Amino acid sequence: MTQQSEKVFLDERGVTVTQSRFVVDGQTFAMSAITAVSSRLDWPPRKWQFTMMAVGVVLFVIGLKIPLPGATKIVGILLGIVLVVAGLVWLLTLKKRHYVMLRTGDADVRAVGADDEQWVKRIVAALNEAIAARG
Repeated sequence: MTQQSEKVFLDERGVTVTQSRFVVDGQTFAMSAITAVSSRLDWPPRKWQFTMMAVGVVLFVIGLKIPLPGATKIVGILLGIVLVVAGLVWLLTLKKRHYVMLRTGDADVRAVGADDEQWVKRIVAALNEAIAARG
C-alpha cells in the first residue's frame, strides 16, 4: 500500500507511520497536518468504587454503633465489610490507559489508546521521527 520510496517508521498492530501519513483503525492522518505528538495517561473514573467503599464503611459503623436487633446488626456489619472489600478489589483492577495525542491545527486528537505504555511510546517515537524526516 505504501510507495517504494515512502519510508515506513512503524507498521504493527494495525498502525502504520510513514513519512507522509499516519494510519490507525482505518483512519488516515496526513503527516503534514500533524504539528505535535505526545502521549497522555488517563485513569478511568473511580467515583463508583469510592462510593461503594464509603457506603460499606457507613454500614459497618452503623452495625457497630447503633443498637439494632442481633441479625440486623450482623447483616449491617457483614454487608459493610463486603462492600468495602468489593470496592477495593474493583478499584485495584482498574487499568490506566495510555493515548497517542495528535495536535492537528487547533485541535487535539486521541489517535490511539492502549494499556501497553511501551507500545504507545513506540508510536509516539515513530510519529516524531516522521515529523522530523519531513523537515
